[in-house]
Amino acid sequence: MRNKFLWLALLWCIFITYMCLTSGDNIPKVSWLNIPHKDKIVHFVFYFVFAFLLNLGFKEKYGNIKKAGGLAFSIAVAYGMLVELFQGLITADRSPELLDVLANTTGTAAAIFALWLFQKRQ
Repeated sequence: MRNKFLWLALLWCIFITYMCLTSGDNIPKVSWLNIPHKDKIVHFVFYFVFAFLLNLGFKEKYGNIKKAGGLAFSIAVAYGMLVELFQGLITADRSPELLDVLANTTGTAAAIFALWLFQKRQ
């Protein structure tokens, strides 16, 4: 296991894929958590973690925070769009939403920005 962050990013990506493409009936409902648009928060968190792990993995691999951030951002945003497209093409009870893409992209950008700030402070 050479780059643990890239392996963790791959595992997280598989988790995102399962959660976004599985039937809504298979996802546990949390009745006590009544927050409007909570699915957008979930998308934000999914892609924050994904981009965070990718960024750390690419930084370890290339040693360049700008290159790592650019790669992580590009991959996470493209993958988020691809998953939304697949929701419309291969699932029966899911549909692509532009606001999900926006939440994915916002989570990705927040992770890249947070790591950039952290790096700048060191």
